[in-house]
Amino acid sequence: MSIILNELEWTKKAMAENDLGQNAAETMGRVAKYYAMLGYKKADIRKEVEAFFLRCKPYASVVCWSDTIESAVKYGMKHQFIMIDRVVVTKPEMEKIKAVKGVQAQRLAFTLLCIAKFTMLVEPKTDGWVNTERDIMKMANINTSYKRQNLLYGQLLDEGMLQASKRITNLNVRVLYMEDGEAELAITDYRNLGNQYMKYLGKPYFVCKNCGQTVKIPANANPWSMKYCPDCAAQVKIKKSVDSVMRRRRLHDGNAASAASI
Repeated sequence: MSIILNELEWTKKAMAENDLGQNAAETMGRVAKYYAMLGYKKADIRKEVEAFFLRCKPYASVVCWSDTIESAVKYGMKHQFIMIDRVVVTKPEMEKIKAVKGVQAQRLAFTLLCIAKFTMLVEPKTDGWVNTERDIMKMANINTSYKRQNLLYGQLLDEGMLQASKRITNLNVRVLYMEDGEAELAITDYRNLGNQYMKYLGKPYFVCKNCGQTVKIPANANPWSMKYCPDCAAQVKIKKSVDSVMRRRRLHDGNAASAASI
């Protein structure tokens, strides 16, 4: 599952907007959590999840999605909502990360730390261990070869930042640089953690006013004029065009009605 700090608010928003998001199975799992929290029985939870799914995809086949919906219902009945306001990164932790050689390795270290701290808030027994099956490189905004990814993990292991599992088949790593201290940074969004680290360093990154993601400022752009990420900018442009057309249409209809009444 992707990391959402306040799953309840996120789910309410998805339901209000009839938005399946990028991962339909995860979204339906959280919708199932919502109805399980309200005390619904399994059969009723499934009905509500199916109804939500069809509001999002009116022409989809529920039969084709039956197994996914069933898995979502089982997941929702088994797990409770995660509701965390923020994850705090301390000044000593950031100093250790900045001491790592290479920006890519630093972004990876920062991302692993954020995941480890979140996981420990949800389940303290994890003791800093991070499941590397997550799409960690994507979260860290590192686009590189598989060989390079292994080298980055190897570097952090060699520098004593991480501990590897003793089991050969277990690729999880334990973050060893968690340390109490003065709060330096508060994480409220687990998308684009690598970009958030770069923004912290003062690099040309900004937070989109629409989707809230931290994105890089294009080289030829005016940093003071950046409000939206490319995807949201396109959506906002389309919305403005549609609104403009509707205003002109209403004005035309109003003028026509006035002329007819004369």
